[in-house]
Amino acid sequence: MAILKARKPAAKGELVFPGADDKPYTGLDHLLTRIRKRIGHADTKKAERFSFHDVRRSFVSLLAERGFDVDLLDQCLGHSRKGVFGIYQRASRMAERRRALEAWGELIAGEAGSQGKNVVAFRA
Repeated sequence: MAILKARKPAAKGELVFPGADDKPYTGLDHLLTRIRKRIGHADTKKAERFSFHDVRRSFVSLLAERGFDVDLLDQCLGHSRKGVFGIYQRASRMAERRRALEAWGELIAGEAGSQGKNVVAFRA
């Protein structure tokens, strides 16, 4: 939150991380194409190739296997709650979300570190 609060005054408009000309960043398609090429999915059928939803699916699946509550993980993904559950359950569970996201970060950093020496850690 401190990073986002510090970043906001630097942005010219309403966006915290604007793209060119202070408009929403739209470069994800180019990034996704580069990722698919690097992992050998450049010519894979659409239904079988990597997408950003694969990361979301992995987030829930891997953390659920490590004991995190699936409802909590859905909250981390920003899923809306439906029906009676959505009406009555209003807890934000921010401390638990933080622990889940920290666990995900540790998992990813550990996997990335084991894959090679071209991973750079950001300092807090």
